[in-house]
Amino acid sequence: MIFGLMIGFISWNSTACTMWSMYTRIARTPPKIILFVFLPVLIYESAFAMKAHVFYKSSLSIMILAFPGMVMCTFIIAFVCHQFFYAYKWSFTVSSLYGSIISATDPVAVVAILKEIGTSEMLSIMIEGESLLNDGSAILLYEIFMKIVAPEEGEHVTAGKIVSTFCQIAIGGPVLGWVVARLSIFFLSRIFNDAAVEVSITLVAAYLTYYIGEAFLGVSGVMAVVALGIVMSAERTCISPEVQGLVHHFWEMLGYLGNTVLFVMVGIVISETAINNVTLEDGYYLIFLYFALNISRCKLTAYWNVSIHMLVMTWGGLRGAVGICLALEVFKNREICDQTEVGPKFLLQTAGIVLLTLIVNGTTTKLLLDTLKLTELSIGKIQDMGNAVRQIQGAQQRTMGVMKHDRLLADCNFEIVEGYTSIENPYLKLKVKAKKSPLEKDLVASPSLLVDAPENRIAICPDCDGEVETEPTLEEYREMTEEARLRLLKAMKVSCWRQYEQGVLTEEAVQILVDYIENCEDKHFKTFHADDLKKNWAVRGVVAWMRNKLLPFTVGQLTTDDAQTEPDSKCRKRFYCIVTNDWFDGIVHVLILLNMIFIIWETVDIVTEHRFTYQEIIGFLVTNIVFTFLLTLEFLLKVIAFGCGGYWSSKWNGLLQKDHPGIAIAIKTRHANRAVLNQMRSALSELKEDGLIDEKEYDILLHLIESKMKGLWHTPSYMTPRRPEMVVADLQWVSGSTDLLSYLLKQATILQFAVGDVIYSAGDDANGIYIIVSGVVKINYKPSYDQIQAREDDGIIPNADIFHDATFESEMTDYFTTGAVLGELGVLTGFSRASTATCETGVMVYHLSQTTMQSAMESFDDHYDSLEGRLWRTFGMKLGAAVLPSEPAFQAWTMDKIKAHLELSAVPIGDQYLTVSFPSFISDVVLIYGQVVNVTNPTEIYTAPCLIPSTCLQIRPVAKWQVRPRVMIISSDDLDNEATGDDEENVSPSTTDIRNFMMTATKPASIDEDQVSQMNRPSAAVSFGVHRNSTVSPGRMSRRLSRAPEIPSNQGSNRSRRRRQSRAARGDNP
Repeated sequence: MIFGLMIGFISWNSTACTMWSMYTRIARTPPKIILFVFLPVLIYESAFAMKAHVFYKSSLSIMILAFPGMVMCTFIIAFVCHQFFYAYKWSFTVSSLYGSIISATDPVAVVAILKEIGTSEMLSIMIEGESLLNDGSAILLYEIFMKIVAPEEGEHVTAGKIVSTFCQIAIGGPVLGWVVARLSIFFLSRIFNDAAVEVSITLVAAYLTYYIGEAFLGVSGVMAVVALGIVMSAERTCISPEVQGLVHHFWEMLGYLGNTVLFVMVGIVISETAINNVTLEDGYYLIFLYFALNISRCKLTAYWNVSIHMLVMTWGGLRGAVGICLALEVFKNREICDQTEVGPKFLLQTAGIVLLTLIVNGTTTKLLLDTLKLTELSIGKIQDMGNAVRQIQGAQQRTMGVMKHDRLLADCNFEIVEGYTSIENPYLKLKVKAKKSPLEKDLVASPSLLVDAPENRIAICPDCDGEVETEPTLEEYREMTEEARLRLLKAMKVSCWRQYEQGVLTEEAVQILVDYIENCEDKHFKTFHADDLKKNWAVRGVVAWMRNKLLPFTVGQLTTDDAQTEPDSKCRKRFYCIVTNDWFDGIVHVLILLNMIFIIWETVDIVTEHRFTYQEIIGFLVTNIVFTFLLTLEFLLKVIAFGCGGYWSSKWNGLLQKDHPGIAIAIKTRHANRAVLNQMRSALSELKEDGLIDEKEYDILLHLIESKMKGLWHTPSYMTPRRPEMVVADLQWVSGSTDLLSYLLKQATILQFAVGDVIYSAGDDANGIYIIVSGVVKINYKPSYDQIQAREDDGIIPNADIFHDATFESEMTDYFTTGAVLGELGVLTGFSRASTATCETGVMVYHLSQTTMQSAMESFDDHYDSLEGRLWRTFGMKLGAAVLPSEPAFQAWTMDKIKAHLELSAVPIGDQYLTVSFPSFISDVVLIYGQVVNVTNPTEIYTAPCLIPSTCLQIRPVAKWQVRPRVMIISSDDLDNEATGDDEENVSPSTTDIRNFMMTATKPASIDEDQVSQMNRPSAAVSFGVHRNSTVSPGRMSRRLSRAPEIPSNQGSNRSRRRRQSRAARGDNP
């Protein structure tokens, strides 16, 4: 604005530059055009950036301040101007017109300060929301008073017309905004990742809404755009996840540019037009009006906000471009342009108020916030800053550690690097918000708090005059708890948006979750629980209701919840056996169907007014008596069998819904599809970054992938469960081998369990593998002292089937469903089970006995692709997914990326791999079982589970090993094209062997469903003997007890260098 004032002064003084006025001609644009160009952008940007739930929560207060408050403020200013501005001789109507112009607020600078220092979000929304609606109500009042002051020819203004105009403008605007918002959402939801189109739709919607409302419909364009922005903010998931950030940045930049240009123009207008013929009396009136405005606003906000926030809202009531444009429109109005004390004075006083509020209020808002102690930091924010600084310093040290191993940077001065890149905690010297109790005020305590405090919390003991460290106060504990709660909710919200961006959550799901989380943020000490979402789990609709009613009649057995307890009485047991038989329910259903036929027949005759004969009346009467007797008998039998309480609480009559496995399968399938497409898109982006694909081909492939991503939202919400044989065929350690699948299906036994049945308990001997075909199984692991010591001393992983805690030192619980495998580690090691498996629903499993699996491992023992190696690899991938996220090198990786990295792994099997050397193409090595030692440095002993450091090039078992160690080696991404060494002639046999292992293990394979359908299915509750098939892999190859040859030194250094470079890219410290 100051820049605009300077330009305007130069232009006004024609002797300074005669041609300068050409460049300021834009400021002489008609005020209507200025409003039409800038208001849609500025209003939509503010409304779209608001958090909709906070605006809705504060909407009542905002509307009270913006509408009744605006009217009150208008008439207060009108009264002041009418009573005290004697020289202007304004009537009360003219004063009211000026009051409507000067009451519009534009707190751009104040809101920017509030967001910068991070004060109350509710306060920022209140100020900004009031400003948005203020603009609309100011224009509305301006138009009403303008028709009174300068009516058009032949127009008569009445009270009824004023009320109708007010309702039309005030109500029609939001309705128009809502309609345009729904249309925009409709079009945006059908576009995927097209930034130009999505940005264009939002831009066109903002301008069209304002223009149509103002020019054609006669409603408030400002309120219409406000409603448009708020609805679009609430439904922001209609914008593609990858484009959302770009859309927000576009509007932020557009709003910033719009405000900048508009205030430059305002400055030019003020200096060129408003300050002509200024008198000393105008200055007195201006100062008086400035204080009157602040006092009236203070009284108004104090009525609705009894807090220190009232002062901020009062002082933040800056005036801006809307008032200037309205005053300029009065100044140029032909009806009143001859009144020298109206138009020019309106513009002069408005410009003066705008300048004073911007210069005085805008520049002192930060001082006011400091004085009111709204900028003081909470303990939680200080702790968060300290943690962040420590994380950054750790990244600095890790990166420097990697660089020190780089021979090209050997002569670098790392002292200078460390000094230049060091950062300090910026919150060390800032004030801390802490409330003391009366007893604590007696102690002279330091204001510093907890971690990263500038001083220790030391107090002087009144008895011994000694220094003692004080504990945090109850108020400080409350603040820390509240801060931790907010951080947790924020992390959950970020996780929801991240899952939405990755396609895991649908638009509706992320909206529901984020709304729940944001509602929790507004309530002190309120956390988010899964129980809060129960009402969203119900499947609604007529089809779902009919399915739930008919499903019990189509299923051969009742659900577990439907089952009734067998009575103790021998007499009632007979009735119980009768009513729980399938034939009894079948007879009842037939009776009901027959009764319905007679009911329909009789109803049709009554409707058609058919005259019944005596025989028909007797027939209907007899059938009614018979059916009533039979159904009453059924009722009495069930009451006797179940008891009154058991009958009325029974679920057989469809009072509760069944679980929806088909929906779960559909969601999982959609998630798997999106995860695969995400990895495909990442691979495509890497190809483009490496210059291996041109822009045109990249765009074509990207369009194909993203069109499939968009199509995922139209996939069925229910899918029929797959055949049990395909569940087995898709297992990682079965996939690709039809012989193995055929063998397992022939040897498997189908077992069924009811709800509450225990499949196995902790301490049971390993008895093979359970493959869940249907149902949900709860796994609970409670560590014992012996299990913890065995893992710490010898690296023996408990046979728990659950991997939440890689240390296995805490209790863990998880739920497994279709496709999960229980007992793989027990088959490999023979150790007893460490967890308990309980059925949460009716469960059907394939059981492969320990003998069957041992025979299979002996039969399928290909050197590079044995069943034992496959089982160890599957176990290692599950364990690795729990180990790697805690490693610094992988902390920035998503779980999908970690799992994709683990797919490039293999577990060497054989005595010749007791000592393992790692070639250059090995990226990472994970010890998944037992203990090993670094051959080159025997003092380094590694205990499973852990990531072997990249500096370790060769490992072997410890001297007195209790179990055979197993390592999972992970290759680089480009294994197919990777050279095996610096010189092909120097490649050792072990390097080639390991490479063959990796190539075989990471080769994708699958089995066609047609092939599975030709195989024999397992028999229920029947266990076949071990089937020895002549077509399976040949017998176990003879294994030599020989130590793996030493790798050449140049190859070892190459591998170490390659792994250091790989870790450096992830920020790991070797």
